[in-house]
Amino acid sequence: MALTCIERVEKVLDQWKKEGVISQRLANQAVIQFKDTLFGTGRFTNIIEIIGPNIKITVRMFAGLEGDSHSLQAAYAYLLNLPAIDATVTIQRDIESGNVGASVTFPCVANLHQLEDSMGHHVNTLTTYLEARYDRIVLELLELGVTFKRGD
Repeated sequence: MALTCIERVEKVLDQWKKEGVISQRLANQAVIQFKDTLFGTGRFTNIIEIIGPNIKITVRMFAGLEGDSHSLQAAYAYLLNLPAIDATVTIQRDIESGNVGASVTFPCVANLHQLEDSMGHHVNTLTTYLEARYDRIVLELLELGVTFKRGD
């Protein structure tokens, strides 16, 4: 019996768990979250979703930002226009929640070894992107006059 994409992703994460990556399935059974301690420091939580034939890994960079309308507009413009280190990383804003996240999307291949290689490459790309820029991004957002909602 062929494994579904989510089952293949779980097998890869189970393998990574042996190497210290912490993963946890969320209640709706369609999403997995994990801390990347394989390629990064573990300070970012990655969310894996299966979208059709693809896997999307998103890291919420910032919860809703707070500030006056001019500051917020400047902050979102800044975030959405960040130059990418890698063309596969996209920055998006959820209009409803105000959350801003970085994500990568790639095909869910059937071969477990290829899937592990692909996931490793994309998680490494996303982690490298965030680890290299996050502190600077926070400082620049604060200079634009916004604050972060408490608890995030």
